[in-house]
Amino acid sequence: LSKSPNTAFAKLISQVGVTRSVDMAVRLGLRSYAEPGTARGYENDPNESLADFIKRQNIGSFTLGPFQVNPLELANVAATLASGGTWCPPNPVDKIYDRRGNEIAVNAEACEQVVPEGLANTLSNALGRDTISGTGAPAANAAGWTLPMSGKTGTTEAHRSAGFFGYTNRVAPKRYHEVRYFWPLLVQGRGDERHVNRWSPFYTHSIIKGVDKTWVGWPLIRHQDWSDESVRRTRTQFLFFLYWSEQQRSLANPSLPPAAKIHLWPLLSVWNNGAGRRQAQFPSPLEVFFPANDKIRQLYSPLFALYRFDQRAAGDVRTSLLWNAITWRRNQQQREFHLGPLFSTESSATGRRIALGNGVIGFRREGKRGRWWMFLFDFSPHSEHSAALQPR
Repeated sequence: LSKSPNTAFAKLISQVGVTRSVDMAVRLGLRSYAEPGTARGYENDPNESLADFIKRQNIGSFTLGPFQVNPLELANVAATLASGGTWCPPNPVDKIYDRRGNEIAVNAEACEQVVPEGLANTLSNALGRDTISGTGAPAANAAGWTLPMSGKTGTTEAHRSAGFFGYTNRVAPKRYHEVRYFWPLLVQGRGDERHVNRWSPFYTHSIIKGVDKTWVGWPLIRHQDWSDESVRRTRTQFLFFLYWSEQQRSLANPSLPPAAKIHLWPLLSVWNNGAGRRQAQFPSPLEVFFPANDKIRQLYSPLFALYRFDQRAAGDVRTSLLWNAITWRRNQQQREFHLGPLFSTESSATGRRIALGNGVIGFRREGKRGRWWMFLFDFSPHSEHSAALQPR
């Protein structure tokens, strides 16, 4: 894009099609192309629009810009891309008041999302090199322009006219002033969305785009505080991962209990979702390196578990030793104990069961005072509740 490869775009429109290219130009902001009668200078039909004329004639040179363009509409195309693909009608009037100071409603065409935000951002990124290393770089350098922007130059044959289409989604440059002494050790910086106070390696405090970070005796202690979507996060680390803790609290409902994770590498990991679910494991060498990976926590981390505690809800607790060789579980309705496949016992309000060989032989009693009955080769769950609570 930055080098204006006309032949590449001629091939592209032959692959995409003139119709789709013209329709996209209209959607992005060249709305007058679709108005009846705008092809009057090119066609005898007084009612045909310029868009229909270009599509009917299959004019592939449309990609090179041989037709007139309204400067206001071209600027509106830039506004559409800069706003993430949202088109709004250009309107210089913000508000209207009557002589008594009362606001009068302004009827304006509604904005619309004409392309996905990701597509608009991708095109803006592709247009970002023109003033750096492209055809607009000499003029940008001569003017002293150094800020990031998206743009494209355009010239006619023999350079009889030249134009530039450019935009940035920043309404004003961000202020920032920094003073350095023996950089990067001593740095003092102040500005919009950025605050740096560094006395390395003893103390560093920074606030960058809402992330509040503090280092004490780098790299000993690191503390971060920031908001992510609707969650407030606080993270503390000692020597990066030897000690790692994070607390998450809802911004919408700050009175709710916080969720928390704590890692004491490689010995212990503790996890609490704030809604009654808790887990603890010894040892735990993986989770501190994958703090947001549920697959690691649920599938791979148990492979190292000499001891694991899992509370699924209040009063529902499962504990295991030696990679699930020994497990016991209790809740309000039932208690279980399993010694691998060798021995197990289960008890509930409806009865009790003792089994050897995971059900090869055992005894069962219905109720608290019923008779004991011997059974053979019974491997099936013995109650609906028991089946629902099998360890996973």
